[in-house]
Amino acid sequence: MIFILAVGQKQRNAFQRDMNQLLGKPIQLLAIVVAGYVITLNWGTFIWAVTNGHVLQTSLGYYINPLVSILLALIFLKERFNKFEWLAILFAFIGVLYMTLKIGEFPIVSIILALSFGTYGLLKK
Repeated sequence: MIFILAVGQKQRNAFQRDMNQLLGKPIQLLAIVVAGYVITLNWGTFIWAVTNGHVLQTSLGYYINPLVSILLALIFLKERFNKFEWLAILFAFIGVLYMTLKIGEFPIVSIILALSFGTYGLLKK
């Protein structure tokens, strides 16, 4: 029992220290809150989609996600790629486009999953 109290006190002190640091940085706090909302949207969409028979669109969303992450990195992180990396991106895009066309419907679930998880990754960078 004493061990549990000692560990609990140490954890509480660490939590208070982390919260004080976080409250002193409002931009970082906002990023964490928005990241929480975005990952909630992602998981909520995922659970809804799988439960309601949109498994194919769900998996397509996770194939689209790396392309969204690349796009976000280009825009916000100013990432640059060499010609071989661009070629790999092109092949990935063609593959995702093919799978999207094969589904035969607009992949709104896929887009929500890809954009939300890509945004979450950017915010947590």
